[in-house]
Amino acid sequence: EERSAAGYEASLSALGLLLGANAYKPAGKGRADSVWLFGSDLWLTLEAKSEAWNDGLVSMDDVRQTNTQMTSLAKDTNTAVAAQKASILITPKRLADPDAADIADDHVFLVSVDDISELAGTVLEVWTEIRSQTHGLEKEEAERVTGRLLHAAGVLPEMIYRRLTLTPVAATAVEHA
Repeated sequence: EERSAAGYEASLSALGLLLGANAYKPAGKGRADSVWLFGSDLWLTLEAKSEAWNDGLVSMDDVRQTNTQMTSLAKDTNTAVAAQKASILITPKRLADPDAADIADDHVFLVSVDDISELAGTVLEVWTEIRSQTHGLEKEEAERVTGRLLHAAGVLPEMIYRRLTLTPVAATAVEHA
């Protein structure tokens, strides 16, 4: 399991490619660690804090950085932000500082490192199955089988979006003592 920042970022983009996205690490300061673009309709930015410790809270700095990534992506691609979008903050931390939660944009969600690892495992399993079941098939039949298997595994773009947007950062504030 890759936890170093550089290796984890590269792994995120590789995972996005396996999911059928135009996935890459944008150039420039303050950009997402990976973006997954499913055409112009669905965009995901991913900010990995995979080296963070489990204790402590998601910080104001992490939320501020994640808040801006969708706008930066739109400017970088010279296009409007996709109607369906999410900025995913990947961290072992499960709660946000109350002030950080207060400033989190509606499109910013918290996902655990374990959840991303589980998704990656599912994707690798389904692609192994796809390769096995489509070997020697004509293109149309192979595409049908591939679509059925991706759907059954829950890894089509809309399903990935739903899977990664279960926990809005704004809803994860730890109560003030």
